[in-house]
Amino acid sequence: MDIASDTTNVVTETHQVDEPQNEIIGYGGISQVYKPHTNITCFARSFVIKRYLTGSAKTEFDILKSLNHPGIVKVFELINTREYSMEEGFHIRDHLTESELLDVLNDIIPAIKYIHSRGILHMDIRSGNILKFNNSGAHYKLIDFSLAHSSRDMSKCINSWHMYPEEFNADPHNIGPAVDIWMLGMFCLDSTYPIWMCDVKDSHFYTTINKHIALIRSEKLRSLMYGFLSRDPTKRLKY
Repeated sequence: MDIASDTTNVVTETHQVDEPQNEIIGYGGISQVYKPHTNITCFARSFVIKRYLTGSAKTEFDILKSLNHPGIVKVFELINTREYSMEEGFHIRDHLTESELLDVLNDIIPAIKYIHSRGILHMDIRSGNILKFNNSGAHYKLIDFSLAHSSRDMSKCINSWHMYPEEFNADPHNIGPAVDIWMLGMFCLDSTYPIWMCDVKDSHFYTTINKHIALIRSEKLRSLMYGFLSRDPTKRLKY
């Protein structure tokens, strides 16, 4: 009886001491990412843990586990229904130089092409979902596939951080890979000339962004942004 009592006390004390020392390094609407208080590494790499505050982590974990590309974050273990471990990266700045932005695109465009070839749409491409890694084949990687959808079934498409022209079309089957390209364009726009909560329906929207893109000094970046942000999804840049 005394032994059982002592064991209970040990478990309780361990929880009270260790839990507050987990350092939260990122958070979103339904999840948070924290660095556990431990020196253990996964596959000789430092790692962090993503914890769902609501819902299950399994769907996102399974998607990421099925992908193998240097521009996509690697996951290690599904710890429980709400947590999984993944490699640790670093958040990029909200504002990037043109040179830095081209470096990001050099790694992220192939990653987007790869997931589209696997029938997956990311649906939430933005600065908060791109991390920088110092010791990997790609310096920048896509993370957070919590809103990812199969390109074969867009009937449950969820509105994301940036609106896109196709969102106002009543037919969900018109939504496809070009949506991710649009979001990549909005990421570029926000990284060089932040525009928050743009109203795509505003008649001045395209005039505003085209004026900004015209000021981009890099011809390559300027051409990419025009291609990413075409109103007509069939005319958007295809990698």
